[in-house]
Amino acid sequence: GAVAGRRTEGPNAGARVWSGLALHRPVGPRMGGARAARNDVLADSNKPRLYMGAGMIYAAADEPIGEDGPLDLSDPVSVSVARIEGIALGGAARGVRNMGIRSSLVYGRGGGMFMRGPIEGARAAGVARYVGTGQMKMSTVHLDDLVDLLVRALRDGSAGAIYNAAGGSPVTTLELAGATA
Repeated sequence: GAVAGRRTEGPNAGARVWSGLALHRPVGPRMGGARAARNDVLADSNKPRLYMGAGMIYAAADEPIGEDGPLDLSDPVSVSVARIEGIALGGAARGVRNMGIRSSLVYGRGGGMFMRGPIEGARAAGVARYVGTGQMKMSTVHLDDLVDLLVRALRDGSAGAIYNAAGGSPVTTLELAGATA
């Protein structure tokens, strides 16, 4: 299957980058095992492997949050992302230079899926929408800065490390809606 194919090509890859964030729930009890098997592919190679997660797993805070900040364990999505991240980072104990990237909302050059949706919706409706008062704050990162972080992590990152991908001051959903209008 897919994992068996990775066993043959994985050791020859210079690095691996994968995303565990999906808009649907993985089906089947073996998904955790399949993710753990990815660590076997590169075991004892010290080759870099980046897991792309989400910065939205942190608990709400008024101040910037570092990589060791508290997670929002009341949110099932945050719990799932943290669990998958833990499986990925577990490869560091197997001799794989696994690292986690927690990305905030990506903008620039078409942006990420969580930025494109509101932009496309605003274009279609002729008005930008937001939920509630629009005061919820979110961090953003430009695609070029995210790519720079990925390259630096692949080159110099430490096994088991988490890196946040966020820049500048957080923006409110109202500000994002205004920028998309």
